[in-house]
Amino acid sequence: MKMLKKMLSVFMAAVIIVTTMCAGTVVASAANDYDLKIYSDSDYYYIKVGGIEKDEYKAAFNNSTSKILPYIYVGFTVGKDVYLFGNMQAATTSASLFRVNETDVDAGLSGYYKYESSSKTYSFYFRMPKINSKAKKYMTKITNDLTFGVVMFGLFDGNNEEIYNAYKKTVDPEIVVPEINMSGSTSTKTKKISSLEIDDVSDYTYTGKARKPAVKIYDGDYKLVKGTDYTLTYKNNKEIGTASVTIKGKGNYTGSKTIKFDIVPKKPTVKVSEKNGKITIKWNEIDGADKYQIYYSVDDGKYKKLATTSKTSYSTTKLDPDDDLKFRVRVRTEADDEYYYSSFSKTVELD
Repeated sequence: MKMLKKMLSVFMAAVIIVTTMCAGTVVASAANDYDLKIYSDSDYYYIKVGGIEKDEYKAAFNNSTSKILPYIYVGFTVGKDVYLFGNMQAATTSASLFRVNETDVDAGLSGYYKYESSSKTYSFYFRMPKINSKAKKYMTKITNDLTFGVVMFGLFDGNNEEIYNAYKKTVDPEIVVPEINMSGSTSTKTKKISSLEIDDVSDYTYTGKARKPAVKIYDGDYKLVKGTDYTLTYKNNKEIGTASVTIKGKGNYTGSKTIKFDIVPKKPTVKVSEKNGKITIKWNEIDGADKYQIYYSVDDGKYKKLATTSKTSYSTTKLDPDDDLKFRVRVRTEADDEYYYSSFSKTVELD
């Protein structure tokens, strides 16, 4: 504990030094521009530090031993106050910290990190409960008037009490320079969901059950979290036809946007045979199908429609069995005066 307190005092001094020198200016990052966001849900306030590359993460965490404690700390100023959020992690232990200047504050802070597959970077999340009066007091102040942010990220040697950066280089504790720097204002103004980047929703196959596609929404590099940043409501999403999903903003996001997607019939499985010059194409019955469309090609040429039928087989003598013939079938269903088509079946050749 004594070692931890000494370490935190050094960290705090380092944050004060750096923020005093650099507040209001843009500080060049050692490797990257890091993403600092403040947001909340019904239970917690969060500070997110994103954009930590794999090599940086591995340098600080995967190279550690039982004698070296990896750390990541976020420090920033609000007016004359200096805040420090920390989440130190070792092999089987963790310790959390929240400080205002040199004062420890019991604000119920916790933290975790995860790998963001979309950006291939790591993000660290510091979480503070809203029900804690001290947490609410400090976090409200931070979200209203954050002017500068610094992240420190590296290793602390517990034996000889030396501080290292992420690449195992000794750093003088009196003039610690953070391995990761950020500056500028972080706004908590709400954004409209309709102004964000939203991935298209692909067609869904009819199953007789409600289809609920996931939605991916991005605010820059930040991927919005369902339940924290938005909710989803589905409509007409069971039967073949056009369905919709409405995205409603939550927390730092407002407004709504509705996206349409199609529910289409399942594609059939096809078999082809020939006897005495008559070619027969058969397929399985598909739920919700009105018609089946048969297409063919000759000698790898362009596909042409052969027939449309409500049955599950079709025979013809109009094609020459000696030709290189290929067949495929799709389902057509009419709903709300529009046609909806399945994907084509796998192409089947006439042997």
